[in-house]
Amino acid sequence: MDKQSPVSDYTQKNTWRQWVNLFLHQLTTELTAQGITPAADISQSSPEASPSLSLQAARLINFLNKPFFWGGIVFLGWLIVNPVVISSFPSITQIVDPWENIIGSTVVGYWTNWLAIKMLFYPRRPNRIWQGLIPARRQTLIELLVEGISANLFSPAIVAAYLKKHHASERLAHALQATFDAPELRSAFRVAVKQGIADFLNRPSTKAALSSMLEEWLDQWKAQTLWELPLEASKKAWQPSLIRRIIAILPEISQSLDPLLDHFEAKLHQTFHGLAADPENFQEEITALVEKGFQAIRIEEIIRHQLSAMDESELERLLTAGVTTELVFLQTSGGVFGLLVGLAVTFPWLRLVLAVTALILWIIYQKSVAKD
Repeated sequence: MDKQSPVSDYTQKNTWRQWVNLFLHQLTTELTAQGITPAADISQSSPEASPSLSLQAARLINFLNKPFFWGGIVFLGWLIVNPVVISSFPSITQIVDPWENIIGSTVVGYWTNWLAIKMLFYPRRPNRIWQGLIPARRQTLIELLVEGISANLFSPAIVAAYLKKHHASERLAHALQATFDAPELRSAFRVAVKQGIADFLNRPSTKAALSSMLEEWLDQWKAQTLWELPLEASKKAWQPSLIRRIIAILPEISQSLDPLLDHFEAKLHQTFHGLAADPENFQEEITALVEKGFQAIRIEEIIRHQLSAMDESELERLLTAGVTTELVFLQTSGGVFGLLVGLAVTFPWLRLVLAVTALILWIIYQKSVAKD
């Protein structure tokens, strides 16, 4: 085991980490400096639309949520004491009955919808009577969510298509060109390369391996001419000294890499400028790279793991966080429709009024509905 390898490994990793951090910072700066992103363009060019009439009506109707809820509690109490009150005051039956029909229809409409929504999520634990439909189908719903997100929202193909549509390869090519042209980055790259090679050559294991390789090669070396016969005959004498001399100059090799690095930088400069000049040739490569990268990350497994780690309450919030107003509307609209039914049953003359109102609303809908 190398005695110096932990220190040299740390030095090498630290040098390369600094260079990678500098490269990523410079690349991010160049990408940001290229202008507004497509998402920002959309958000600035598309003003927020005003709420539709249906949303405004839903918000207004939802103010009845608490009155309907507590009204149902009061009505249940009334049904309990109703026999006692009616037996004590029979004369109030004619007054009470019509309102019982109206309020009863309202309460039934509201509370049946309220109960149906609650039964989607409660009870959360399995039992022999009833378990909420969402907890009962938890794993199936997770798989459906994973498939839906992967197929329609966030997949390698979707991301690649988005990048292609918004010319990401062109922006990346210009950013890479500008990043590589930065003198600070080039200087740091040279330092990292030299430091890495110096650390590698200074390792005892590297020196031992090279010594063994040179010794084996010299042992197998045979004279090819008369002038080389004396060298072969005296090989045992000069071989150890030659190997030591070669090993001794290894650290100096890293300081003699400037011509090679100059050639390497010139090739990279030519490559990046070629990409920036003709980014369409870079399009397929960046698309393929993105797709393979997303496949390696395994987005589906990440989504499945995150959803499976949620408990039932967290999953309920995920499914209902954006539709709370709509769920409340289901409850209150049930109460409103129950109220209308109760009024129609109690007051027959209202049936024609309600029918005409419904017809007028249907005609307005047909005249104003957006055509495809």
